[in-house]
Amino acid sequence: MIKKEALFMVLIVILLTGNALGAGLNVTSEKTDSRVFPGSEVLFKVTIRNDQTREDIIRIDPDFFATEPFSDFIDEIKINPRSINIPSGEERNFDVTIKYANNIKPEKTYTTNLIIKSTLSGEVKAVHPLTSFIMSSGDIITMKSYINDDVIPGKEVFFDVEFKNNVNEEFNDLNLFITSGSFKKEERISIKGNDILIRDSVLY
Repeated sequence: MIKKEALFMVLIVILLTGNALGAGLNVTSEKTDSRVFPGSEVLFKVTIRNDQTREDIIRIDPDFFATEPFSDFIDEIKINPRSINIPSGEERNFDVTIKYANNIKPEKTYTTNLIIKSTLSGEVKAVHPLTSFIMSSGDIITMKSYINDDVIPGKEVFFDVEFKNNVNEEFNDLNLFITSGSFKKEERISIKGNDILIRDSVLY
C-alpha cells in the first residue's frame, strides 16, 4: 500500500512537471517601419508571453546562418535584451534590429528566424520568423514638382520641387539634377529621415 501511494505521488510530480514544460511560449512581433529598402536598419518589437505554469528565463538568439558570411541579405542583427526573466502568464518585450545589406536584391521578400528558448529547460523553445519586403532603392527619395499650367515663352517661371525621404535615415551631399529641354539645375542637398525638402527653381 505504501509503495502504491509513493508511486502515485511520483506520477503526480511527473505530470505537473510535464505540464509546466509543455505549455511553452507565445511569440508575436511588429515591424515599426513598413518601408524597407536596401541598406535599411529595421526595428522589430518582439513580445514573448510565458504560457508555462512557472517563471522562466528566456533567451533570444538569431539563426546561426542569419548573418555574414552565411547570409547574403543581412549585415547585422542586434537584440536587446538577449535574455529576460518572465513570470508565468506575463509578457516581456525585446527589440530586434536588422541591418539589411546594401546590395540586397529589391522587390523580394526576405525572412530570418529568431531562436527563442528557456534557459531552464531544453524542451521549451520556439522559432519565430521576421519578414520584410525590400522595396526598390528608386523609391527611397521621391520627387514632385509644382508648376503653373500657364507658362509664357520667354518669361521666367518660378516653381517648387519637393523631395521626400521615405526612410528613417539622413542623407548628406546628394547631387540634385533638374533638367528640361531649356533648363538645367544642379546643386547639393541634405535631407533628414522621413523629411520633406522644398527647393525653389526658375525656368527660363
